[in-house]
Amino acid sequence: MKHLALFCLSILALVTTVWIVATQGLAAGMLFATAAAIALKQFDDQRTRCHLYALGPWTLMDLANRTGRHVTSLMEGVLTYAPEMRTIPAFPRNGLDYSTLIRTELPSGDFAKVGSGTATQKSVWDKQVGSMSKFEANIRVAEDIVIATMAQTEDLQIPDILADEAVAFMRGSAIRLGSQFWYGTKISTDGFAGLSTQVDTGNNEVDAGGSGAADSSSVYLVMIDDNSVNPQGIHFVVGNGGRMKFSDTWLKQQVNDPNDATKLMMAYCNNFLSYLGLVMPRTQALYRVKNVTLTANQGFTDAVASALWRKVPLALRADKSKWRWFMNANPLYTLQASRATVTVATPGNKGVSSGGVFPDVPDSCLGIPIVPTDSLLTTERAGLHQ
Repeated sequence: MKHLALFCLSILALVTTVWIVATQGLAAGMLFATAAAIALKQFDDQRTRCHLYALGPWTLMDLANRTGRHVTSLMEGVLTYAPEMRTIPAFPRNGLDYSTLIRTELPSGDFAKVGSGTATQKSVWDKQVGSMSKFEANIRVAEDIVIATMAQTEDLQIPDILADEAVAFMRGSAIRLGSQFWYGTKISTDGFAGLSTQVDTGNNEVDAGGSGAADSSSVYLVMIDDNSVNPQGIHFVVGNGGRMKFSDTWLKQQVNDPNDATKLMMAYCNNFLSYLGLVMPRTQALYRVKNVTLTANQGFTDAVASALWRKVPLALRADKSKWRWFMNANPLYTLQASRATVTVATPGNKGVSSGGVFPDVPDSCLGIPIVPTDSLLTTERAGLHQ
């Protein structure tokens, strides 16, 4: 319809130009033609601006480049509240299922007497198959809300309002996925299993000392691997070829009034659809400290971290860049408080009290980066969601 309107206006301008040339002369006709061309260009630019997001695919880059304001703070909010989606690698997969091939035994050579042979050996494999879970967000923005918002701000356009709502959905969805990452079916029974129920509690867990019957936090040590070919660490898989975006168009249609199902209203509608799976290819990719509290001798400390790190096989310790600590604010504070105070003034301090300078907030432990997250609760019981 928009292209038809532009075409009709162009024909009208051409006919009018011919009429002016015939009745008022060539100079007047050329002047009108120039003015008409400028007007048509402005119309087309405005049309393109207003309908860029309605005609093109929705991606996070589209949202970041829109004409509205405060996008940077909203996008940063997504990363702050859900660092799991930023930290854990994700790989596209065709279809909606995935398989993981795990080598459980290595082949090797052997000694033999001169003149004697050796037995043929091969790798032993274990294949695991899983299905991805559908994650969808349906967006509906009432037309009267859009009109009222535009009336209050002159330079606001329809794409600005729709994009703000889309960014809000992305932020909320990232927080939701962060919770699912840890607590799985406790958050949504239709989603993938979370890491809290996949810890090898007999071999890969340390107790910080809190009561399993009282509120506490957990600290996780996670192995990640951004190698898309045979990744060794925990990672996401995105089905349908990696599709994870909004629909290509915003549809303006009649919907039921949320306050009265017998009435109808007009709204702009869209949806965000993806298929996600969470893969833990080996039990040695996940470790946990449970029952962490703010009580003395029940916090997360370097000593507790070392006790957990001791459980990691030596073959997996060599490259610490593949590991991350995940914790909420409480364990992070107990780690900070457990470290010795500084007695030498650092830049920015004008003096040192008799008790020393309180340690900085830790950004690593045992040389492994710390990822603070609000997705991990302070109300767990023995490492599990209640």
